[in-house]
Amino acid sequence: MSRLYRQTSATFLRFLTLLLLCLILMVLDQKQIIVPRVKSVLQTMVTPFEYAVVAPSRAVAFVRDYLTIQQQLVTAEHSWQEQRLLLKAQVQQVNALKIQNQQLQTLLDSPVVTREDKFLLANIVQLKSDALSHEVLLNIGVHSGVMVGQAVVAAEGIAGQIVVVNSLNTRAMLVSDSRSAVPVINERTQENFIVVGTGLADSLALMNVSSSADLKVGDRLISSGMGGHFPAGFPVGTVAMIDTKVKTFAQITVRPAVNLAKLQLVVIPFEASAI
Repeated sequence: MSRLYRQTSATFLRFLTLLLLCLILMVLDQKQIIVPRVKSVLQTMVTPFEYAVVAPSRAVAFVRDYLTIQQQLVTAEHSWQEQRLLLKAQVQQVNALKIQNQQLQTLLDSPVVTREDKFLLANIVQLKSDALSHEVLLNIGVHSGVMVGQAVVAAEGIAGQIVVVNSLNTRAMLVSDSRSAVPVINERTQENFIVVGTGLADSLALMNVSSSADLKVGDRLISSGMGGHFPAGFPVGTVAMIDTKVKTFAQITVRPAVNLAKLQLVVIPFEASAI
């Protein structure tokens, strides 16, 4: 019992001593009595332990932030690429509309269309071409009032003739089609001829022309209105070459008034009585 008492007394004395020492150190620190160098040495000794404690959490935070930034950069790059493609598509769309507007203005300002004319605008949405057949698909249907046999006109003159009409679209045969035939008048001599297609987009021909016919290279051929399908006075082509080697008939090559290879916008004229 005496031994236990002595141990308890010694422990209590040590506790009081340490408590007193702590109080003294706190008072001295409060009074700025402890030398600053000692505090600096102690802080230096403690600093590595502080870094060791916070290093893992800082490393985890750094990796997390790095991965987040990388993901944000990838997302931003994808978004930028999408915006770039969208802007390019919009530029192409604007350019296409600009070209179409220029073609429309050219068509409306051309001599083949006047303010008194009644006509329907149409876009070419498809081109069908083979050795002899040249046809285009127009974005108008039967509800637009078009009919088989009506003329198709471009800014420069006659481009073709409607051959099929349905509820969704209209198919037109170009003047270069081997089945095409347009009654024309030589603007210089007022002589009647028939221009036929040859199957070549840049070349037409006059049918059954006598070798003695009064024709010259450069003569303008305009629609005569005969047959009722093509309105009169529209340019059809220009005489490009005359071959009279054959005694009976001459071979007359005609250059189309319309650039059929670049045809995009056309009109279908209506007679006033048909409106």
